[in-house]
Amino acid sequence: MTARCLDTYMVLEEFGVQLTADDFYQRWRVFGCPKSTYDLVSKVEDDIKELEAQFEAAQMQEQADFDESIVDMAKTIENFSQYSDFEKLEEIHENVESVNERLKSAASQAKLFNSREALFGKEVTDYGMIAQLTKEWEPFTQLWVTAFNWTKDSKKWLSGPFQQVDAKFCESSVTAGAKTLYKAVKAFEKRENCDEVLQIAKNIKEQIDDFVPKVPLVVGLRNPGMADRHWEQVSNLIGTPVQPTMENFTLENFIELGLVPHAAAIADIGDRAGKERNIETQLKTMQAAWDKVFFDCSEPYRTTGTYILKGADEVMAVLDEQIVVTQAMQFSPFNKPFKEEIDEWNEKLMYVSECLDQWLKVQRAWMYLQPIFDSPDIMKQLPTEGKKFKVVDG
Repeated sequence: MTARCLDTYMVLEEFGVQLTADDFYQRWRVFGCPKSTYDLVSKVEDDIKELEAQFEAAQMQEQADFDESIVDMAKTIENFSQYSDFEKLEEIHENVESVNERLKSAASQAKLFNSREALFGKEVTDYGMIAQLTKEWEPFTQLWVTAFNWTKDSKKWLSGPFQQVDAKFCESSVTAGAKTLYKAVKAFEKRENCDEVLQIAKNIKEQIDDFVPKVPLVVGLRNPGMADRHWEQVSNLIGTPVQPTMENFTLENFIELGLVPHAAAIADIGDRAGKERNIETQLKTMQAAWDKVFFDCSEPYRTTGTYILKGADEVMAVLDEQIVVTQAMQFSPFNKPFKEEIDEWNEKLMYVSECLDQWLKVQRAWMYLQPIFDSPDIMKQLPTEGKKFKVVDG
């Protein structure tokens, strides 16, 4: 680059170009550029080393503070078994969530420190203690988070409006809660000085286990397909009227009415109701689909003044698909409430399909023959056929 600059100046001198003071200065400054560059690089390297030392010192201080926070967290976890007053469940739950957040944050911070140490070329610090603390803490978070959610949710499920119970959430929550507390009980049984906490875990697990037989009842009765006929079946099953319009429409009231022993049968009723509802929904969806289907007969064919049907492929596709679905519904064991409607709908589809098929067949033949018999010469040569075509054409 220096040689190119000097060559340029030589050319300018040969042609007698008068240089300005700044150009003259820049010409001789070129000779010093290599040393200036090396000096600048050296200065930047020194600055980088200084900054690296500052960052490293700040990291060491952060790690020292971090180590203290881990020790403090370890003491909190070690002494957490003293929290055994179930009356203070909400307060304990808040503390548990706080420790969960601290452990999560600590794991992220440890990864950040290790990545920085790799950049500094230092030996990576072992933060395996965080994983160990997480393992020791697991039974406590399993117990108190599950206990808090169970206490809150079970109250809504039992005494709240039954029509507001989320059956899927209830089922998954109870199943997960029973498994989680089983693990927590096993863990506390192996630890010392955890008798009170162990007893709380056993009590909550027992409450969840007692609720398990009621889950099929919730799943069955909260099925979206439950209609009046299904509530009537439930009423006949237990010998007592049960309707969504009844007073105290709650799970607690159902239990008092003696529905739990019939939970399996009620679950079957609910399952059948759901499958019947799927058929009903499917049937209505097919019927509604025709609201958007139109037969296009808006333009005459050539100069004949006769209007023809266009775009029938889409209609035929809808027909073929719905005929297959409807015929499958006719063989479903859950179609009884809608059997007549399904059969009637199938007849309509078959009639429209056959009618449209014949329509298109005649239309194709007419479109082929019309230009032929429109010719006077053809009419003279084939008078009999021409008259027949005119009758059909008319």
